[in-house]
Amino acid sequence: MDDGNLIPGRSSSGRHASHRRGIIVFLILLTVFSLGCTLPEAPGEWSWDTHLQVPLGVRTYSLAELVDSDDDLASQGSGIGLGSDSVLYYTSITRLSLAFNASLFFEPIVDTLYKPAEMQDTTHHFALTDQPHRVLRGVISSGTVRIQVRNLDPATADTAEVFLPDLYDHFGDGLLVKVFVPGGATVDTTMDLATYVLRLEDDDPQYSTAVLHSSQPVPIIATVQTSRIYFEYFDGELRNLALDSVIAGIAVDAPPEGWESVFPTRLDLFAHLPRSLTATTHMDVTWHTFERLRILSQGTHEFADVYLGSDTTLALLGVSGWSGTYPDSVNVTASMILNGRVQSYTSVTIPVVVEIRAPLAFTMDTTHPSVEVIRVESTDLKDIQSGTARIRIWNRLPIGGSAFLVAAHDSSDVLENSGAAVDTVVKLDVPLPPITDGRATAEAFAETEVTLSDAVVEMLRNPPFFTRTDILLPGSNGDTLYAHVSDYVKVQVIADVIYRINTEDGE
Repeated sequence: MDDGNLIPGRSSSGRHASHRRGIIVFLILLTVFSLGCTLPEAPGEWSWDTHLQVPLGVRTYSLAELVDSDDDLASQGSGIGLGSDSVLYYTSITRLSLAFNASLFFEPIVDTLYKPAEMQDTTHHFALTDQPHRVLRGVISSGTVRIQVRNLDPATADTAEVFLPDLYDHFGDGLLVKVFVPGGATVDTTMDLATYVLRLEDDDPQYSTAVLHSSQPVPIIATVQTSRIYFEYFDGELRNLALDSVIAGIAVDAPPEGWESVFPTRLDLFAHLPRSLTATTHMDVTWHTFERLRILSQGTHEFADVYLGSDTTLALLGVSGWSGTYPDSVNVTASMILNGRVQSYTSVTIPVVVEIRAPLAFTMDTTHPSVEVIRVESTDLKDIQSGTARIRIWNRLPIGGSAFLVAAHDSSDVLENSGAAVDTVVKLDVPLPPITDGRATAEAFAETEVTLSDAVVEMLRNPPFFTRTDILLPGSNGDTLYAHVSDYVKVQVIADVIYRINTEDGE
């Protein structure tokens, strides 16, 4: 048998190749059907539909966005603050400083000493019963003492000395005035007491001492009279020291945009007294709120027995109802009467921060928070076939409302009150969360899906275009609500479009 014409394996190889081609065709067809593609009409013409998600807008309106930092509140003087119980409040802050160096003084002292001829010197202790305050040690900033010495002997001259041991200089030496007085003459001497120290014993009443000495046996009369004495440093006890009242005013910022219709139900008054003197004060505070020079609200309040030696905050809740109008300015007047032991330089001032708060426990009219226009720009979407818009809303505000998204090719058209015809892509009511005692206690969620209109699909095919996600919150029907920092409403809109992918011409 001639095997030379037999080519082993050729016919077998052909059968295997044909089998492999059949498997490949089957796999291609399976892939085409599973992807929803159309069969190619010519080599390279592959196309199929797929889903593509395009964000159209997201809007989160959190009450935390309203809160100003403590630094901003301090510098601006008004804004939205956050209380310790997480309740928001609208506030105005007025800062005042009360000085006591002009109010604290020693009344003039007048004393007369008589030295008979038979005595060389005489000492007089006299009670300071007319002094308002008790001085243990005071460094004098201003004041004078006038010493008048009269020689009653018409013929004999004398050298007289007046010594005031309660007044001493920075060397620790008591004040000594030494004068030569001719017979029958009177000599006047005035000395500046600035930088001298007045030191008295801790008695009640306190006493001052003066000593008159002469070198000759002649009768002499010496009169000691001080001016009003003011102090640079004071160590002693204040007794009903009335400080000059001070007044200050501030301009108040308008409420955040969109919240003009939130009306707080009351005004609270807080007086913050940072640590200053160790005295106790009786303080009066008078305040006014204005709108275009028209008084909206006012009040006067007394705070008795307030210790100034530590940081203190005084609170009066509900000092006034809300007038229904936000003020544009506030002024505050404060006065004090001080009592008690202090050791202080008199150049220091007593700071008082008066804060008028309107907690956002509010009744609300229809509210329209400020909105933001978003540019939507996605490329290569000419082959969009159709699509839907899905809107989701999460709400933890103590009110419901509605939310919607509008779109237009011109950014100015989607602005509120533009008057232009725009497409409303989707709209959904804001769900009302569970409410207890005026506060939202949990989050509410809602979701819906609508078919995109032909106009919106056309915008997606021809970007860019612009959207505005809007939130409208109705009033509270007179109910009192509480705004907490954790409250928010979030709206999310996503377009789910069907997009034709075509590989023709190598694409």
